Amino acid sequence: GKRVRMAEPDLKLTYWRYLMEAFQRRTKIPFLGQLPVNTMALAGLTIAGLFNPGFWLLGLGGEVLYLYLRSSSPRFQRLIQAEQLLAAQKSWSERVEAVVARLSGESRHRYRSLLEQCRRILGMSEALEENSLGNFRDVRTRSLNQLLGIFLRLLSSRDTIREHLSQLDRSALAREIEGLEQRLAEADPTTALARSLE
Repeated sequence: GKRVRMAEPDLKLTYWRYLMEAFQRRTKIPFLGQLPVNTMALAGLTIAGLFNPGFWLLGLGGEVLYLYLRSSSPRFQRLIQAEQLLAAQKSWSERVEAVVARLSGESRHRYRSLLEQCRRILGMSEALEENSLGNFRDVRTRSLNQLLGIFLRLLSSRDTIREHLSQLDRSALAREIEGLEQRLAEADPTTALARSLE
């Protein structure tokens, strides 16, 4: 079925991020693997510059041109956005799974049931809608993701409250209430102490 995830935060990458990614990017070289070609070339020109300082200018100009062309490329920017989104989705999914794992068995079952219903809703809508309505599907997916997020937080809060209630000493609580009621009966009803006790 359609995979439903909790809604991830939108990724807004700055040009500086694309520049850093372009500088650190490794290129696949046959028989050698992934290598940082631009930094290797820059290092080579830096060494050559010890013998002829003109190589330093050549290396600096070449690196600036390389970084500008690569970081400004729409294709490269889409690649970086896709990688960042994939990493964010994986991290978010891991956090969601960690929360689900801490739920009680009943709460976990209820969350999985809602998740399955959301998947069926998205599966049915994809079968009925045409490609031109893709934006509506995106809105529906975001709405269902938000629903799942809210439901998961409510289940987690309910489990926490139940755990605290199960650890309460009911007889001690009853004695405390009885003591407060007795103090309230003896206090002047017009004072701040009486209002506080009440």
